[in-house]
Amino acid sequence: MSAHRAPWAAQAQKKLQRFHEFHASLNNEKVMDIRQSEAATLYVSPGSYFVKLDTGGGACPNISTSQNLTINAGERQVYRILLPSDGSLRLTREQ
Repeated sequence: MSAHRAPWAAQAQKKLQRFHEFHASLNNEKVMDIRQSEAATLYVSPGSYFVKLDTGGGACPNISTSQNLTINAGERQVYRILLPSDGSLRLTREQ
């Protein structure tokens, strides 16, 4: 048995990985769907928020994560959605 992967198999795997779709909720209200490599900006009033992020559909297993965050007046926060190979969905603050 060879460990060599057929070129079409690698190509199919890359296509599957491109179609992860993430669903974001803010205070339990769905605010957007976003796909891998897309970017979005949410403008919110200062305050405390409960953020929930989940996957599902396409090539993604059903995984979710959530966290509380507080936005102060004039503050800008930047987050990145990560789905590492260990299968744990993460919302990571960059700024």
